[in-house]
Amino acid sequence: MNEKYLVPVSILIAGILVGGGLYLSSTKTDSTDKDNSNSFEVVEEKPKEPTPSKVNKNSDHISGNYDKAELFIVEYSDTECPFCKRYNDQSGSKLEAKYGDDDRVAFVYRSFPLGQLHPTAATEAVGLECAAKLGGNNKFFEMKKEVFALTKSNNKNAKEVVDSLPKLAEKIGLNKDEFVKCQLDKTIAEKVKSSFNEAISAGVGGTPTVFVQTKDGKSVNIPASADIIIPSIDKFLKNK
Repeated sequence: MNEKYLVPVSILIAGILVGGGLYLSSTKTDSTDKDNSNSFEVVEEKPKEPTPSKVNKNSDHISGNYDKAELFIVEYSDTECPFCKRYNDQSGSKLEAKYGDDDRVAFVYRSFPLGQLHPTAATEAVGLECAAKLGGNNKFFEMKKEVFALTKSNNKNAKEVVDSLPKLAEKIGLNKDEFVKCQLDKTIAEKVKSSFNEAISAGVGGTPTVFVQTKDGKSVNIPASADIIIPSIDKFLKNK
């Protein structure tokens, strides 16, 4: 099951990216990992097939080599979502171990804080953006790992996580005072809101939602499971 707010999610389990040759397993699964103080409102249901925007080198948070990448694993996530935590702790770790040193595959993280379920998720997303502002994409992904490692998800220790954000920033080598100042920057909150709105426009209905996208922007929504993602990517890369 994936974490929903009000929008029903249909997951495409089988498909072919035209021209890319990416095969997705046709085996059905019900065990998908899918699982702020700034809070964003839920909008009307989007019945269209989810279609993420093309990965943007200048605006997306990318782990890997954008210029050499042939595939992007695009993740829409909420740091307080229990299914997102499971995906990051389990499948995400497997994917990083498999492709972390492979320039043909890059990882993209897009914040989708579901404020009605997780009131502090957007504040945590701001913390990730501040890590990026102060230290670049590498620090963004380091901060993401620290937040997911600390959170018990579903708001169980949300105050602890929010209060710990400056300490986590310092732990990964950022200036604590600059981080605290950044947290109050309205332009950073707007970046989180923009990420949220992009997810809505893409038709994303829950977290985590994962896509595999080719360099030209063709995307397939795939179950958030390394056991499905890895064979699909390996087949694509083999056929290149």
